[in-house]
Amino acid sequence: MPQTAHAASTARAALAALRACAACNETAGIVNEADAQRHAAQIVAWIRSNAPAAADLRIDSREVRRGDVFFALPGRRDDGRRHMLEAVSRGAGAIVTETLESGAPPSVVPLLQVEQLAPQLSGIGAAFYGDPTARMLVIGVTGTNGKTSCSHWIAQLLTACGRRCGVIGTVGSGFPDALSADASLTTPDALGLQRQARALMDAGAQALAIEVSSIGLDQHRTDAIRFDLALFTNLTRDHLDYHGSMAEYRRAKERLFDTPCLAQAVLNLDDDFGRLLARRCRSRMLRAIGYRVQGPAVEDVEARAPLDDVDLELCAEAVELGTDGLRFDAHLRRAGAPEPAVAVRAPVIGRFNVSNVLGVFGTALAAGVEALDAAAALQRLRPPAGRLQPVELGRQVPAAGLPLVLVDYAHTPDAIDQALAALRPVAQARAGRLWIVFGAGGDRDAGKRPEMGAAAARGADCIVVTSDNPRSEDPTRIVEQIVAGAVGSGVRPERTEDRARAIAGAVARADSRDVVLIAGKGHEQYQEVAGRRLPFSDVECARAALERRAGQAAQAGAG
Repeated sequence: MPQTAHAASTARAALAALRACAACNETAGIVNEADAQRHAAQIVAWIRSNAPAAADLRIDSREVRRGDVFFALPGRRDDGRRHMLEAVSRGAGAIVTETLESGAPPSVVPLLQVEQLAPQLSGIGAAFYGDPTARMLVIGVTGTNGKTSCSHWIAQLLTACGRRCGVIGTVGSGFPDALSADASLTTPDALGLQRQARALMDAGAQALAIEVSSIGLDQHRTDAIRFDLALFTNLTRDHLDYHGSMAEYRRAKERLFDTPCLAQAVLNLDDDFGRLLARRCRSRMLRAIGYRVQGPAVEDVEARAPLDDVDLELCAEAVELGTDGLRFDAHLRRAGAPEPAVAVRAPVIGRFNVSNVLGVFGTALAAGVEALDAAAALQRLRPPAGRLQPVELGRQVPAAGLPLVLVDYAHTPDAIDQALAALRPVAQARAGRLWIVFGAGGDRDAGKRPEMGAAAARGADCIVVTSDNPRSEDPTRIVEQIVAGAVGSGVRPERTEDRARAIAGAVARADSRDVVLIAGKGHEQYQEVAGRRLPFSDVECARAALERRAGQAAQAGAG
């Protein structure tokens, strides 16, 4: 269907200017925000004049509903332009597509061709959904590990302190007490992110915590999100299948701290990259809050960020770790001058969570929460789904005589190290062994697989290596690569490719005093195998195994 002369003229002007902005962004690292907003508004004007008023914007043809506008663009694994006819068959009211290289476009709905479409999606989504993040306090949370826990705890803390806060990330979107578990990406696509932000704003959110992945940053999904604060947790190996090198991985993370509207950054100074970011923020005149668990007396003086790189430094001292939570004193230093320490208590376990809790505490201070109010709210934290989540049984099933089983999302070498270190004191308190059941994702960074095996061997007494979303790869090959990392460790991993059998076997054989960690999938409700997404839940699988064991014990006792 041909465009009108006015629509074509408007689109041409918008695209020319957007290309100029993109060139500016590549050379100077900045965007003329006013121009970008105006050009996105022009494209949205075309959409509104060619699609029904109730239309939504979609980049997945399978999600298109009647009247929606389908955005067709090439991706790493698929090309959305091949699915335009499918979108039309599902009722698409219009199509916006990356310039077609060949072939006739669908002629039954209005169609707009746009060069360099992907980097413009965030701005188009912001214009279409009314720029929702401009009307909330928006906090971006990035880092290899800890994004989900920190974003959820920020939302819980701010809500408890009187500012209702939504969350968008790996586990889903919504409010701390009401999440929709519909996430397939840590950071949703650019249009979905704006759509979810608008829905949360309409539902009463005054603040929003967003998990910001390196891939999401690299793919411009957050370009038009108006971040006020950014929290950096840590940087360890992950996603090298995508980025190619740690240097590129770091560069992607840096993009969050180059956001034009960002006013404050909260940075982990125990991390090399966090210290680099502190200097970067200082050069950009951003207010920076640095936090560290080590305290000021660090042996390697060169590893410490100078106090003039941060406006406020938080140090966790007198750290105590228990099986029911952690505690520490948060010492505040502003321009080198100490302030009264604040006692922090939180019902979460593990030394790594000292850093996470301290980062959340610093973020609360950056958001204007009083230190004592923030500390009081931290005492009521609840872990998000699949983060060291104990597998609970029904009231009718006695837990006595059963091992402690937990599910966690740990899927990197560092995360496995940290999760096992957190659970070792728990196993010791029970006088039991520490098990881990885990695998590694297919079609992802293969180099981390032996490192994951080595991490498991360092921290666990019993290891069961299994499948974890093998996707198009041979599960046996993945298992072999993991096991190779444990060679010579003194711990001999068991291999069971069927994940359900691996979980059931570990639960059945573990002593009642043992602790069993099922790692890698966490909250996920599926297993990706050979192009299919099959229903699967580590929690439900472990619960069934525990109930089966409890039932067998009851029968044996009755006999």
